Amino acid sequence: MLRVRTNEPYPYRAGQFAALESPLLPQAWRQYSIACAPRPDGELEFHVRQTCAGGVSEALVAHTRAGDTLRVGPARGSMTLDDELASDLVLVAADTGWAPVKALLEDLSARRRHRSVRLFLGAHSFADLYDAGPPSELERRRPWLRVTPVIGRRPGTGAAFGTGEDGYDALAEAVAEAVTRHGDWSGHQAYVSGPTAVVEATVARLTAAGMPPGSIRHDPLSDILRPSARAVTGGPGAATAADTAFEGVES
Repeated sequence: MLRVRTNEPYPYRAGQFAALESPLLPQAWRQYSIACAPRPDGELEFHVRQTCAGGVSEALVAHTRAGDTLRVGPARGSMTLDDELASDLVLVAADTGWAPVKALLEDLSARRRHRSVRLFLGAHSFADLYDAGPPSELERRRPWLRVTPVIGRRPGTGAAFGTGEDGYDALAEAVAEAVTRHGDWSGHQAYVSGPTAVVEATVARLTAAGMPPGSIRHDPLSDILRPSARAVTGGPGAATAADTAFEGVES
């Protein structure tokens, strides 16, 4: 979780993402979702996992310290809530796809009127639910929310499975199957966030089940931005073993 403090007001809507640049890799931009509205002191929160050696994620996770200066582009993306919610919501977050969904829940909590919200929270293990806390605690503070954890592991073995060492295909299948098995969401608005495989599988299942594509909002799957940037000051940057590549936005 990387916290940065902007040196000027930062326009933003919950669910959006921004591109970050480290001075260690000039002109190398990577996009990450913003996990909260700017705090009164201008602080923003990003969730980053190191995905390879020598890249932006390594610079942010392993080599960014309190007091360092980063650059952040303007907030982008349309995975945002409407001013007036006309339908109940289904939120799907896998791995660090939790970041924008965390921001959406914060936005919903601040509203006087709430729709019913169903959250599917996907991870490789319960230990990998790195920042969400126990589902019961999420629900206790939000009576309009129901949470369903989804663990992408091979039944009976406790080991992650699927294509690739991180098992994203397995997690994608587990999340998509859980979402469609637990209800008819055709009358809902859906928000899907996480690794590309999870987003693609979940969107495909929802549309096959009859949800109009216009009722599904999700992270861009490939959209590299090189925006004009503003300077920010980096807060303490650290990665836990549960942090994972946000493939939908990190390019």
